[in-house]
Amino acid sequence: MDRQTLLRVLFLRRERERQRRSLWVRPVLLRREECGEFHTLVQELRQNDPEGHRRYFRMSVNEFDEVLGKIEPVITKEITHLRKPISAAERLAATLRHFNFILGIFKIQDVRVSVGLSPRITSRIISASM
Repeated sequence: MDRQTLLRVLFLRRERERQRRSLWVRPVLLRREECGEFHTLVQELRQNDPEGHRRYFRMSVNEFDEVLGKIEPVITKEITHLRKPISAAERLAATLRHFNFILGIFKIQDVRVSVGLSPRITSRIISASM
């Protein structure tokens, strides 16, 4: 890379670093507690559909609560004047869903629950998208 190109790249990087963020948090994420999957779907599964909870997390409500009880002191973040932290339960839920994805144990039923569609319709949509 010649000297002028290198200087141009360095200048552009510095300019990007100087630019201010237009949004610190996306507006939809600010409403996470109102309409986020954990605060709506997961709570509904916990209260009214234990089998759905088991399929969603690959563990029962009691198992989830037991694991949470063991790790909550370690993963709980401090409340600050800037923002409310993500709860330990939500952190555990996100981690479990991520592990299920990485391990490849997601099924059509998992997607169906997340989007609120029947398995048949979900299968059709996914098949048509591939």
